[in-house]
Amino acid sequence: MKRYGILLSCEEYVQYNNSDYCHSDTALMFETLTKYCDYDSANLELIMLYIDDDVNTPEEIYKKLTLLIDGASSDDTVMLYFAGHGLKIETDGFLILPNTKPNDIANTSLKLKK
Repeated sequence: MKRYGILLSCEEYVQYNNSDYCHSDTALMFETLTKYCDYDSANLELIMLYIDDDVNTPEEIYKKLTLLIDGASSDDTVMLYFAGHGLKIETDGFLILPNTKPNDIANTSLKLKK
């Protein structure tokens, strides 16, 4: 049994209020998981998201999650940690990324159902 995880954090946003301490909270979560919770640092990916980051787009984050889940066996643990803003529209929840556009939430944020 192995433990895997992707840890994401957003502090600055183009269209939403900034949120302090998300990066430090995520770094502390990484430290806690590796020191006290039997996670191997090689099996964790720490991604601090920034405005105009062309690498960590929603599509790329979905790809990383898919690869992680597909590579895990049935007795492994896979965790997604997110520090930042979230948004609920009707029954759908979204994780807001630095470049999320309010008029295009579905394509510029992470949809929890996905």
